[in-house]
Amino acid sequence: MLMELGSHALRSISQAVSYAPTAVSSQPDRNDLSAIDGDVEVIFFDFDGTLTKTPGTLASHASKLVELRERTPMLQPRLERLREAGVTLAVISKSTEQTVSYALEETGLRDFFNGPILGKAARVDGKAGIIQELFEEGGCFHHLGEEAWDKAILIDDDICELVSAREIGMQTFAAPAQGGLQDEDFDDLFRSMGLDTGAESEVDMDPTTPLAQPKRKKRHRPVRLEDIQLENETIRSLWTQGLVGQSLKLDVESAQKEFNEDEERPKLIDYYDVTEELGQGSFGTAYVGHYRATGLLCAAPKRQVLRRGLL
Repeated sequence: MLMELGSHALRSISQAVSYAPTAVSSQPDRNDLSAIDGDVEVIFFDFDGTLTKTPGTLASHASKLVELRERTPMLQPRLERLREAGVTLAVISKSTEQTVSYALEETGLRDFFNGPILGKAARVDGKAGIIQELFEEGGCFHHLGEEAWDKAILIDDDICELVSAREIGMQTFAAPAQGGLQDEDFDDLFRSMGLDTGAESEVDMDPTTPLAQPKRKKRHRPVRLEDIQLENETIRSLWTQGLVGQSLKLDVESAQKEFNEDEERPKLIDYYDVTEELGQGSFGTAYVGHYRATGLLCAAPKRQVLRRGLL
């Protein structure tokens, strides 16, 4: 799938891939952004809309405390279980550190967070950029190893924040769009981490069945630009109303065109110059280039599947 980017890309290439409205027709599926696929040392919780039930833009200072107090009976045993498992818990929020710390103190949850409480976490590179710095030299998590942010999970209700975290190799878990984390979300989180949920099953389950196993997604090594023979790359899927779709005069009744194995697929280099690698995103490794006919700046994601193919 080729994505044509507009002027947003000129401000920041990586920001354009995550946020530019012309980059994709819709946001990534929230369920696809719950990806826990390795060891976990640290969990960063968003506050508004994750620990509380209302997103920060809609919540008042007073309502945050009220909501957190209402949710404390559910949150307390879950946070305690994570601490017992040896996981460091932190908060990263666009709210102020004072607001978050006060609410946690008043509800008795502050002691469960043995990691930093980070407020005003609003930057161009997202929360991911702030977290990344904590693992670099001089950061509080540098002792975990070089580039050890892949041992951290960001739990957030903001899809853009989750996409940015995946781009640097962090693990992510999507909170619901509304209502904050629920019991069933913690159950899913615990299963993905290989922890017991604390709930006893009424049905005996064979431990070899898939449902009894934690769901883990294999993390693939990013495909680097130098590893790709661009002259052999063909387009497997594209938007029918995109630049290539228009040039091929595709039927726009369907939004997307999938090329079958027996179809002649268009070659990438016939339409795009690929100039550099952007990085690893939730949709795969992305590259920047230009549409040959007009010089328009574009981003091309390449999803890693059994066989390489540009989507």
